[in-house]
Amino acid sequence: NQLSMSQGIPLVVRTGESLGTVTAISVDINAPPFVDTVGDRPSLAWDALPNLCRWLAGLRSIPKLEEGSKLPQSDLNPTGVSDLQTQLVNTLDRFPEVERPSYWVVLGTALLFLLIVGPLDYLLVHRVLKRPHWTWLTLPVWIVLGGVIGLSAATRTSGTRDLTRQLDMVTWDAEQHEVQVDSWLTLYSPQHHRYEVSCAPGMMDPVSKMDSRIRWAGRPEAGFRGLYRQQDISAGACMEQEAESRSVRSLPIRHGATSVLEAKLQWEQAPAFTNNLVETVEGHLAGTFSHQLDGELVDWVIAYDNFAYLPPRNRAGVESPLLAGETIHADQVPSRILADYLVRLRTRSVERQDKRSTDFSSSREVYDPLGRDLYTLLRTTTFHEAMGGAKYTGLSNSTLQNEDLTRLVDAKRAVVFGRWRNSAYGDSEVPTEHSPGGTEPLAAQYTVDGQLVSPRYRECFVRWILPVKQAANNSPTP
Repeated sequence: NQLSMSQGIPLVVRTGESLGTVTAISVDINAPPFVDTVGDRPSLAWDALPNLCRWLAGLRSIPKLEEGSKLPQSDLNPTGVSDLQTQLVNTLDRFPEVERPSYWVVLGTALLFLLIVGPLDYLLVHRVLKRPHWTWLTLPVWIVLGGVIGLSAATRTSGTRDLTRQLDMVTWDAEQHEVQVDSWLTLYSPQHHRYEVSCAPGMMDPVSKMDSRIRWAGRPEAGFRGLYRQQDISAGACMEQEAESRSVRSLPIRHGATSVLEAKLQWEQAPAFTNNLVETVEGHLAGTFSHQLDGELVDWVIAYDNFAYLPPRNRAGVESPLLAGETIHADQVPSRILADYLVRLRTRSVERQDKRSTDFSSSREVYDPLGRDLYTLLRTTTFHEAMGGAKYTGLSNSTLQNEDLTRLVDAKRAVVFGRWRNSAYGDSEVPTEHSPGGTEPLAAQYTVDGQLVSPRYRECFVRWILPVKQAANNSPTP
């Protein structure tokens, strides 16, 4: 992308590079008319220069109402979710084996207990038994009975074994041969315990140079269990982390509680892709693409510029997966406007009463901050700005903003996004019955307390960044 003067000379040029973008400016923004000199010190002469620099760096501009003021965040939120990271952690922080009662059930049970030890106990000893002094006996009985029922219900809902859930997202740059794996591991403990956890590449070939980091994944919220809450964490709940953040030690998890960890792995490796994508004179995507990896890609989409290229459907209307060695011709698959596809824009026609003309109405899907579909959530994270950002989702993306690849799409890179399936990754809602210590070819392999982990629930998504050959006679964007 580039901004040009009337003579066609570019002032700002932006291009995709690896997992980010590089912006070059042909003017000196440290000289007049942007900056003036007052005495011996430079002084800002153009008020919009800070926001220009933030725009060039890919950061959100600062509204004037926010400058110099920080309003305290409220602990109350209609949904308790204000950031995509919170929605992701909430989605990963659940297991079908652990069915927690809702807050309404807990509140109703507490009110029922108060009703029993209060009015009902009064009616029993005064009207039925006619022994008011027996309340010294019935009250302890109700308390003991309520405690036994509560402990029994807590034991049934807490489970009796360790549970794990793993989510992997593999980002592969086909031009720079760089691989980045973002992985999340959820640990559920049926007892009070401190864990030691480390992470290493699993399904990829061994490499000599690899960067690995792991940390606790918190909720960027000001409310309960949030990172920004007012109260401090006591010393007894702290965990230890290596200087290079390659493992965490003494990770405290209470009985019946969970903890979500996130790891980031990076290394260089040649991709197993065959890519001959080109841009036509009209700005559409053409050419071929295929992969030679062990598995298939389902629910995939290729995002390029303003268009989304979708998998073809069979006669039954089911989208075809992208198998190993299968060639995709970009100009022969269905395509839609990228933003319309992401927000699921639908247009329907309504015939007027005179039956001579037709009205058309459009509607888009309302984003659910409490939704637990990982495919929708990670696709939103990948193309958050292309969907309209916080104006559409109603959520900020401060923690996962580096996972947004919208700027690469705008910089003439094709981004393939989809759900990965092979022998290790199947249906994420179906538990695997492998014993701990299994050696499935996962993208990231975790070690907990010195033993390899075979997650009971697992899912993997891939994002392939592909270069696109530009048409020779494309004119510069005005």
